[in-house]
Amino acid sequence: LAEIDFVVGRFAEIDEMRGLHFERLYYETMALAARPDHPVFRIAGGVTLEQITEYPLVMPPLGTVIRPEIDRFFLSRGIADLPNVIETLSVEFGRAFVSISDALWIFPRGVLQADLDAGVLREVPVDLAGTEGAVGITTRSEPGLSRVSEEMLQLVRELCLRRARNLHDKKFI
Repeated sequence: LAEIDFVVGRFAEIDEMRGLHFERLYYETMALAARPDHPVFRIAGGVTLEQITEYPLVMPPLGTVIRPEIDRFFLSRGIADLPNVIETLSVEFGRAFVSISDALWIFPRGVLQADLDAGVLREVPVDLAGTEGAVGITTRSEPGLSRVSEEMLQLVRELCLRRARNLHDKKFI
């Protein structure tokens, strides 16, 4: 008997998807965020990727689904060394640490969007094209979800569809 019926999140590496089924709900990019009065917003002419590496970067830990996407992004732009990385999946820690320090936080846009909308965080204007990833529902390949799990998945699908329709930010869908 399986202990997990489904997971809602990013598409995992192919090797990890054996025996699993993925249903894409939407695509999502990463966002780079900082506290609203961060010095990065005062850089004349805008900030470059090289300049953001001068600050501590809060990001997901090695071994998570999204970390390789971030690492590939920086490598593809010629940045192989990120000298000051703080690894966490905790949204609460990320928000608190970034709000009291000069750290920058790179994380999925969907997680940061409420803080960006509320002005708690401000998006650093750098091009993160290439950090798009599919978000969806992963289930076991064999049938057999409980009625409760099926009903919950239908709610997840409806909420994602509603959010996608209401978003003005085309980067999210």
